[in-house]
Amino acid sequence: MILVFGGNGQLAKAFQFQLEKENKKFIALNRKQCDVTDYIQLKSAFETFRPKIVINASAYNLVDECEVNYFEGFKVNAFSVAHMTDLSKKFGSFFVHFSTDYVFDGSKCGLYCENDSPKPLNEYGKSKLLGEKFLLESQSECLILRTSWVYGNSKNNFISKLMGWCKNNEYLKIAYNEFSVPTSAYDIAYYSLIAINKGLSGVYHLVNSGFCSRFEWAKLTLSLLGINKFLYPVDRSIFNLKANRPFFSAMSNELFCRNLNVEIRDWQNALIDFLQNYYEK
Repeated sequence: MILVFGGNGQLAKAFQFQLEKENKKFIALNRKQCDVTDYIQLKSAFETFRPKIVINASAYNLVDECEVNYFEGFKVNAFSVAHMTDLSKKFGSFFVHFSTDYVFDGSKCGLYCENDSPKPLNEYGKSKLLGEKFLLESQSECLILRTSWVYGNSKNNFISKLMGWCKNNEYLKIAYNEFSVPTSAYDIAYYSLIAINKGLSGVYHLVNSGFCSRFEWAKLTLSLLGINKFLYPVDRSIFNLKANRPFFSAMSNELFCRNLNVEIRDWQNALIDFLQNYYEK
C-alpha cells in the first residue's frame, strides 16, 4: 500500500494519475481527510492503512505568505515531516519527501548539485531545509527529492498565474533575471516511482533538464497556447515581493539520472507535453 499525503495538490494529483496508470494500490488523503500538522490524525492514517511507502506531497508553498505566516509554513514543511518520519520508522514505511531549490541562495556560478551547501534566503526555504534535516537526522529509510518551479493542474503555480494575468492585461511584465528549472509534476511522479522501485535513497535533485528565466518560460507557454500578448522583460525587483528569492537556483539532475540510468527530458519538451495532454484550462 502506498499512502499519499496532500491529496488535492498538483503533485499528489500527478502521483494519483501515474499510480493508477501503473495499477498500484494506493490511497491519497487530502487535508480534510488528514491534516498533516495533527499528529493524532497522522498516526490514525498510519494505523489504518499500514503503508509500505509514504509519499509526502503536502507542502505550504505560498512563498511570500510564508514570510508573514511563517509558523504555518514550518508546521507543514518541517514539523509535520518530523511526525511522518517518526511514524514511518514505527510502521516500517519507506518515506519519500519533496524539497525545493529555495534551500540555496543563488550565489553559485553553475547548476546546484546535491553536495552544495544549502543557504536559504527566505522562510519558505528555511522551513523546507529544516524538514530535510529532521528526516536525515532520524536515519530513517527515506528519499528526499528537491525540485523546482513545479507546475501541474493547480491554481497555485506560475502557469495558472500567467493565465490569470492574461485575462486582464495586454502587456505583461515578467522577470528576466530569475532563473531555475520549470518541472512538470507528471515527470516528478513518473521518475519518483522509478526511484522507489529501484530502492534509491538519500538526497537527489529531480528536475527537468536545462534551465530558463521566468520571461523565457512565459514566452514559450503563451506561444504554445497561441496567446498573443506583449511580454515586457523587467528586473524582478519592481515587484517588491515579500520573500527574497535566489536569482539563479537551477539544479542539476545528473546524479539522479546516473544512479537510475535514465534520461530526463528538457523543460521545453515537458512543457509541450503538459500543455497538450494534461493541462486543464
